[in-house]
Amino acid sequence: MKKKIVLILFSIGLYSCKPNEIAENNSNILELNIESYENELMDFIESIKIRPIKDPANLINGYPEKIVKIDSGFALVDFQVNHEIYLLADDFNISSKIASQGEGPEEYSRIYDIVYNPKRKLFTIMDLNKMVEFGFNGDFKRAVPFTYFPDRLDVFNNTYIIWNNNRPLENNYFRYYRLSEDYEIVEEQIPFNSYEDNFSREPAESVFTKDDHIYFTSWMNDTIYSLTKESSKVSKTILKFENSPVNSTLSNKFNFEEEIEKEALNKDIWLWEFPTITDDYFLSLVFRSGNPRFLIQQNKTGKGYLSSTHLTINDAFLLMAMQAKNIVEENTIYYLAEAEMVEEFLMICFEKDDLICSMLKSNNSEDHTVNYQFYFVEINLKDENNF
Repeated sequence: MKKKIVLILFSIGLYSCKPNEIAENNSNILELNIESYENELMDFIESIKIRPIKDPANLINGYPEKIVKIDSGFALVDFQVNHEIYLLADDFNISSKIASQGEGPEEYSRIYDIVYNPKRKLFTIMDLNKMVEFGFNGDFKRAVPFTYFPDRLDVFNNTYIIWNNNRPLENNYFRYYRLSEDYEIVEEQIPFNSYEDNFSREPAESVFTKDDHIYFTSWMNDTIYSLTKESSKVSKTILKFENSPVNSTLSNKFNFEEEIEKEALNKDIWLWEFPTITDDYFLSLVFRSGNPRFLIQQNKTGKGYLSSTHLTINDAFLLMAMQAKNIVEENTIYYLAEAEMVEEFLMICFEKDDLICSMLKSNNSEDHTVNYQFYFVEINLKDENNF
């Protein structure tokens, strides 16, 4: 497999506050009752659908890895090879592509990030020093130069957010800027100091979007922050691991990666990575004593599932959804998977009769003599009210 499940041990969140110290209007607490879970993973899965991406005209020349929601459909984006955008038809055929890489005034040198603006019906590509707009048919709209150095682009109605994900907020770097529809800076980093002193200087991690919120985390606490698109207000969800020991010394260190890894390997501490939040669920990879495990919990009932330290095919399939550049809508997770990975799952499934394999086989009736490169995966979780 070109892509493998890579388990990197580092702390995005470490519980370091006493429960009675958490009492803020802008926050809520998600109790993760790990020791009390009694459910199986498939108790929470409504269905899994896998659809091959069909490319009869051989338009895919690169390596798409991101899905972008466009009105009622999707587009696939290649950041790494040819820097192209592939539009999907309803039958998951590649219908057309946008390929304007170059050095000209109506071209982009590479795709650093891309968003679709549903109100303006256009794509915005974040290039090295300009924003470039294209319509559905690949028609050039305009290019707007800029002098900031962001890592990520998100759209808020007709305004945009650009992020500095990977830089500590020193040397005049801001966490993010809010831009007008003409990409002019209208606000510099809505302050986070009122929430977490450490957050303002630490890189943002695991930035992902859902509906009208952008979620992001910080290295030095156990918090998932939520930025509301409509109001640009920040709220937070504090993860409280049941029976987790408090260790405040680690959370106050700036260069602490080695200490975190050492402590996690030797102590009974829960660490977490690759979080995803749906309407009714929290999902994540978690570590204790250096061992990776997959976790899913219903937000309201507290019912959940925690894998063993030996991940099954079911765990691995869901974990891939956490690590991919996914899209979350209500209780559904979409992601793009390599054909090699899906076919390996299917080969294993032909020898197994569990529920997830039954779902995969029943939703994969395509002709396997066709050499597909990618599959579109849809995981539907059960609504909490119908559980």
